[in-house]
Amino acid sequence: MNLQQLRYFVAISQFGHYGQAAKALYVTQSALSNSIKKLEGELGVRLFEHQGRNAVLTDRGKVFAARISPILNDLDNAISEIQADTEARQNKARLGAVAALMRGVLSSLLNSYNENAEEPILFDLSHMGSTKECEQNLLNDTLDIAFCGNPAKPNELNWIPLFPENAIVAVSSSHPLAKMQSVSLTDLRNYKQLSYREPSYMYYAFCGMFKKYNLSPPACVRG
Repeated sequence: MNLQQLRYFVAISQFGHYGQAAKALYVTQSALSNSIKKLEGELGVRLFEHQGRNAVLTDRGKVFAARISPILNDLDNAISEIQADTEARQNKARLGAVAALMRGVLSSLLNSYNENAEEPILFDLSHMGSTKECEQNLLNDTLDIAFCGNPAKPNELNWIPLFPENAIVAVSSSHPLAKMQSVSLTDLRNYKQLSYREPSYMYYAFCGMFKKYNLSPPACVRG
């Protein structure tokens, strides 16, 4: 038993005529007849009786039609919904971003893309949060694209670095470091630090940099 046989059966039950059903299905009447015979053989019952040129459902055929018709309708509706969703998403992308990128950078990036794209995309901002949240939403397939920091699981995502970020040290004018043209992380060893809080991407980035220089991130970077 296959889907084609069931569709043929429903068509004949609706038209009440093999010839009309065959014409509507764009198949030969013999192909339609053979398919129904195979279906009846598999079920072990007759589904139609011939009354002149008409095909009339038997009692068991009526029971079968009552069950199969709504199932095929549900199937067709499900297929239509999936196809409509696929078509809608072809030119639409669920977008996620960290809050810092929302201040001017993101809109210029998206506008630049659509100005040069053959088929512009409607970007739907579905989530604004931390890099960690954006990454998890990508892995859960609730986002299509995310603009955020470097992912913690780079091997599980396709990602492209867009631009570097510069870090600065802000101190008061009377601070010993204020007279220096530049500072390194080791220059900060003896000073208390105030930085981005968890789960900000920059929090993890600074923790990684401090570890690289054998500085203890928990003691140096505080939220």
